[in-house]
Amino acid sequence: MFASLLALLASFSWGTSDFFAGVETRRSSAWGVAVVGQLVAALGSLVLAAALAPAPPGAATIAVLVVGGASSAVGVIAGYRALAVTKMSVVAPILGGAAVVPVLWGIAGGERPGALQAAGVVAAVLGVVLISRGDSRATEGERAVNRTGVLLAVLAALGAGGMLVALDGAGTGDPYWPVTVVRCAATLCIVAFVIATRPALRLRRSAAPLLLLIGGLILVANAAFAVATTHADLSIVGVLGWLGPAVIIVWARVLLHERLRPLQWVAAGLVLAGVVCLALA
Repeated sequence: MFASLLALLASFSWGTSDFFAGVETRRSSAWGVAVVGQLVAALGSLVLAAALAPAPPGAATIAVLVVGGASSAVGVIAGYRALAVTKMSVVAPILGGAAVVPVLWGIAGGERPGALQAAGVVAAVLGVVLISRGDSRATEGERAVNRTGVLLAVLAALGAGGMLVALDGAGTGDPYWPVTVVRCAATLCIVAFVIATRPALRLRRSAAPLLLLIGGLILVANAAFAVATTHADLSIVGVLGWLGPAVIIVWARVLLHERLRPLQWVAAGLVLAGVVCLALA
């Protein structure tokens, strides 16, 4: 029960963080929101890992996790931009499709998926395709914006999926250091890109509390999920901890009053059902 509550807390925190990051990106910039939020989360994760975790992993493991961090950085920026440019209720289920990436990676490596995994992949991919179709009543400009948001969401899902592959491949039995290394690597990648390319870093001064909240929620989610994995089977924790997209949809409906067509609700349900199947497989 304790582990399930922690996993649900992780989902709520991840989903809420992404929702508010998307909202703030509409008023500031994805780069500015990402730099502050990820930096807060990375520093907090370092403190927790140093205090609670055993010795850091070896160089080979760290190298794998750094690659996962770079992939996560792509996912963060693309995800924030996607949430900012189109309906969050459309973007969120696509982000949940990140769970498909480790399965496809395993298949490419020669693994044979079970029936539940295959059903999960089919459901998730079908849902993403359906929810990406947009509204036939929209103007051409609106459809173009929707296509941009969908493409960014797919890129974000691939980035997050790459991070999951790295975390799985570098499995050390320690729930703290791997996530910390990934988060720190992602932050450094984002900061390095900002320094090298100098994109617009629009940040509202009044947004500081919200940006700190975004970073704090990421930290809470990471810590809650890490602790949950030490108290219960990963199959249970994985399902409850990967419901962040559903949280985004709820926030978008309650606070932004977003509406989806019936077919898009069915599509969102398919993606989430596919994620549950993959987590249980």
